[in-house]
Amino acid sequence: LPNDGTFVGFEVILAAANSQYVQLPSGILSNYPAITIDTWVEFGTLPGACFLYGFGDTDTNVLSGGQPSGYNYIFCQPRDGRIAMSDADPGWQHEEGTGGAGDLSSRYVHLTSVYNPPEGYVELYTNGVLVSRNSAITIPMSSITNVLNYIGRSLYDADSYMDVAVDEFRIWNGALNPLEVA
Repeated sequence: LPNDGTFVGFEVILAAANSQYVQLPSGILSNYPAITIDTWVEFGTLPGACFLYGFGDTDTNVLSGGQPSGYNYIFCQPRDGRIAMSDADPGWQHEEGTGGAGDLSSRYVHLTSVYNPPEGYVELYTNGVLVSRNSAITIPMSSITNVLNYIGRSLYDADSYMDVAVDEFRIWNGALNPLEVA
């Protein structure tokens, strides 16, 4: 917790006003051909551009106006209710993902993201129910650099932080099936 955070029971509370986030170890996704991220979170009012999680790397790119920007990443953007992955620099130039969850502001939600490039898909679930699936994924997990791994922080410096309570956050080696998610 580089800028602190508050533990209440088993939750970590992150405040946007204090730029709070969780930093996970570098390489945490290495050697995983497919992953599932499963979390229970309570969101405050979400700003336009924020990441629930971002795993990738950053650099300063002329295409991003000289601002540090993310590349070779996966992320979840709860305000837009979407997940994506990218193998480009800057990342927004080649994102493959899915959405459809809508704005998750002011909600307690069980959110599950399945990234399964070997089978060519990503899936997004809320509260155990499939919201959307993209079956045209071509980016392998080996393209995700996962040097910087955040919960509650974007890989783009210009993006906002959020008010969020994270009750549980799990990273599974492999793709959970719909029964396991439910």
